[in-house]
Amino acid sequence: MRYNVIDYYKMNFYKYQKKLEEATNINEIVSIFEEIYTYIKKISLNWYNNDPYGFDYGIVSILAPLINLENTYLENIMINKVEPIFKPFSSELPDERAPEMLQYIVNETRKYLYNLKHEKKTFATLDLTDCCSDAAHFIANLCYKLNIKAQIIKIDPAFTTKVHIYDGFGFHYFNVIYYNNNAYLMDTTYSQFFLLRKNILERLGVYDTNGCAPGIFMLMDKKRLLIAEKILKDGFILLNEEVLKNYLDGFAISYRNGLYYEETNNFSFTTSYTPKQYIDFLKGNDNQLNYEKRSHLGFQQKVLQKKLSFKVHNPKL
Repeated sequence: MRYNVIDYYKMNFYKYQKKLEEATNINEIVSIFEEIYTYIKKISLNWYNNDPYGFDYGIVSILAPLINLENTYLENIMINKVEPIFKPFSSELPDERAPEMLQYIVNETRKYLYNLKHEKKTFATLDLTDCCSDAAHFIANLCYKLNIKAQIIKIDPAFTTKVHIYDGFGFHYFNVIYYNNNAYLMDTTYSQFFLLRKNILERLGVYDTNGCAPGIFMLMDKKRLLIAEKILKDGFILLNEEVLKNYLDGFAISYRNGLYYEETNNFSFTTSYTPKQYIDFLKGNDNQLNYEKRSHLGFQQKVLQKKLSFKVHNPKL
């Protein structure tokens, strides 16, 4: 009986794959994926309530091909329209203390990343997932050669290493550069969080997934949007308390799964964390788990009990 149920759900799931094959534009593809996520959430509740043991075994047969479909139909498509500044053949070193120095560091790093990926695409469409450590260390080494102070900062999921909400993965590196008496946030792989396959809002609430990336949440708020666009275009931004909060808010919100919204009914897509709290988070003196439930963060380990639509709460700017 259990295998018949699995086959039934898989058969219905593959109907959506057929619809994707026949889709003619990206808007149609996004709509079909929204249908897929909604379908999975719907069957998950019925399936789990009727056969919890069979559900844990069988849902994998749905989630695995889902990831394959995301990678196939949503590959290298960005949710933002910002074109990064990139000069692949430029390597002229500016004068010491020149304002162009930061852009030089970013451009050298982007050249490094472009060559690292070995893809015949524009830099704007590169998938820079898992490149943040390479980029941050490249920047730190380059700054050392240029006699510029630089730090490598690591963001752990939920800002803690004591609990692995993504099984030890999901961390991110960026740099803080101290130049001409100012501090700058530099993140040359930030675009990885704006890939469409990670940012369809109805993905929230799907069992055993990691929800959405920071990108979609950065686009929901005017201040966050401006900061994101500046980083995506230039690769760096003058660092102050407002920038720090908005930049890290994107990550903090992205760590929340569908259970957070089901139990709190808070669809504001904001946080109350202050810049001082975020500094403590980054130093390891505090973390998000001290303020939010463990079950609300990371991979969603319970099935939603309510029928929720997330995209209706998206305050499109």
